[in-house]
Amino acid sequence: MALADVLDSFDPDEDKKADHDLSFVLDGPGGVALVRDVAPADALGALGELAALASIYEGLLLAHETNAPVKDGVLWPSVVTLYAAMAMQSEFNGRMLEIIRELVSSSVISQPSSAADFENPEIGPAIERYMRGGSMDAKSRTALSRLLWDFLGTEFGSRHAQYEKFYGGAPSTVKQNVYRNFDFKRATGLVDKALNLPALRED
Repeated sequence: MALADVLDSFDPDEDKKADHDLSFVLDGPGGVALVRDVAPADALGALGELAALASIYEGLLLAHETNAPVKDGVLWPSVVTLYAAMAMQSEFNGRMLEIIRELVSSSVISQPSSAADFENPEIGPAIERYMRGGSMDAKSRTALSRLLWDFLGTEFGSRHAQYEKFYGGAPSTVKQNVYRNFDFKRATGLVDKALNLPALRED
C-alpha cells in the first residue's frame, strides 16, 4: 500500500480505537515509517515536519537557478542561496534523523537476530505473528527497521551523519560565507522604512 493512500484514509479518531501495534508503512525503496504507537496527531505532525524540511531544501536548490546571475556570459548559482543551503543542510539532516528516531522508538532494537529466525519452526510463527505491522508482514517490517537502524545506530550511520555535517566545510565557516554575501543593506532598509513611517495621529 502506498503511503499517500494511507495518509488520505487516515482517520485520527478511528486510529485511537485501533490496537497500537507499531504499524509501519513502506512507500518504495526510499521508505518512510509511520508509527502508530504514538498519538496520531504527533505522528502526522512529525511526518509533516519531515516533508517541510525536504521541501525547504528543494526550494533552495530551485532558487539557485531562479536567482542565478550571469557574469561574463557564464550562469552562476545564486551565491547567497548556495551558502544558505550549505549552512542549513547539516542541521536539517540531524533534525530529520532525530524525528525518525523518535518515531521508531525501540522498534529498531527489538528485532530478530537474523533471517534464519523466520525459518526456525519454534520461533518463526511467533515472529510472523508479533513482529508484523498493520499493513506489513514481519519480514518486510524487519527489513525496514534494519534499514532505519543502519542510519540511526550503526557505525555506518554515525560516520554518515558526521560526513553530512562537515562535507561542505565547518558549519561556522559556511555561515560566515552567508554573512559575507547576504544583502544586509536591503534588509536594514526595510527596517528604516518602518521606522520612518508617519507618526500615528492622536485623536
